[in-house]
Amino acid sequence: MLFLKIAWLNMRKHWKQTVIILFAIAASEFMLVFVSAMLEGIKANFYTSLVRETGHLQVHARGWKDRLNPISLEPYMENASALVDDFAAQPGVMHAEASLMVGALVLAGDKNLGVMVVGTAPDTFFYRQARDGIRTGDFLPEGSGIAISESIARLLDVGVGDDLTLLAEDAEGSPWYISRQVSGIFVTDSLEFDERVVMVGAQTAQDLAGLDDAASEIRVDLEDPENAERLAAELTAGRGSELEILTWRQINGSLLVFIDVFDYAAIGFDLLLVLVAGTVITNAVLMTVFSRTRELGTLRAIGLRKRGVLSMVLVEGVLEGVAGSILGILIALPVVLSFREHGLSFGDLTDAFGMGNRIFFIVGFWNLVRDVAAGTLIAVFGSLYAGLVISRLSIVKTLGEA
Repeated sequence: MLFLKIAWLNMRKHWKQTVIILFAIAASEFMLVFVSAMLEGIKANFYTSLVRETGHLQVHARGWKDRLNPISLEPYMENASALVDDFAAQPGVMHAEASLMVGALVLAGDKNLGVMVVGTAPDTFFYRQARDGIRTGDFLPEGSGIAISESIARLLDVGVGDDLTLLAEDAEGSPWYISRQVSGIFVTDSLEFDERVVMVGAQTAQDLAGLDDAASEIRVDLEDPENAERLAAELTAGRGSELEILTWRQINGSLLVFIDVFDYAAIGFDLLLVLVAGTVITNAVLMTVFSRTRELGTLRAIGLRKRGVLSMVLVEGVLEGVAGSILGILIALPVVLSFREHGLSFGDLTDAFGMGNRIFFIVGFWNLVRDVAAGTLIAVFGSLYAGLVISRLSIVKTLGEA
């Protein structure tokens, strides 16, 4: 208790040096919280983007994976409604949804653009970023109309209510077209998706392709992603000659390595950040302690032992570490929470890795506890080093310092 009172008095007496140390600790704590939340957000965004784009299971007609033309209508699945109902009834399945994909040319006056037309339900689960990202109009009201991205609308110079024509080859290989009005304009966090995908109702896509109750793809969302392989094996057993069923790990195998590598890289980055923060804080503490060498020498001269000097400096370090860490948290939280709500835009950089063009930060209670503990420990170790250095100086030398 005595050292606590002395430490508090010293911090008040040397308030300028205390402010410098608190600033160094708060700045370091801010960086720890900010970077930690950003790295967690990057990892979560990457994983979410993978699942959103593929589902936990992805079902196609046999031969889909080996087709030469990536925008070819064939092969496709017939009786898609029955397949979706069958998959949805399986234990552990949360969502099963079919979509029909047709490569087409979208025409608006004298302007045209090659796109992938995706036919889906108005309440789509897997394309909810487009559904929820509507900026103007509605997303396929009652399955009618065409929903396009803001970038496509800008390229074609069209808006809600304008007519668009979709020109494609039907299932017989004959050219066919349909005209619909733009029902809504959306923005997602994927630039690639926004630049190449046009959304229509399932029936509209089937009319364009000349098909009935057909689907290019069925995506399945599971309660537990780890059950994907088991369920795929069970479903394939009865339909091995008809369907290709792939798990999210098979589809994204090479990309999942990124998550493992990212975990190690994040640890290395955190250690580097702690090292930099420790250097900054230790230098600030050393500067403060050496500015008080005469004062500490006087205390040594009147009977204070080396252990007492070390204890006094350590107590100050603990107080400054806790106060600085809390201050850093209070400064960082509004910034991090803002980025959790609105995201931090990295443009094409993160979109190229399949993470969208915005990173939404993740803030966890235990992460904050860890960061406060890290900031405090850095300050304590910095103070310990400074205390050891100053306590080893002789009384004569400390009294001789200006």
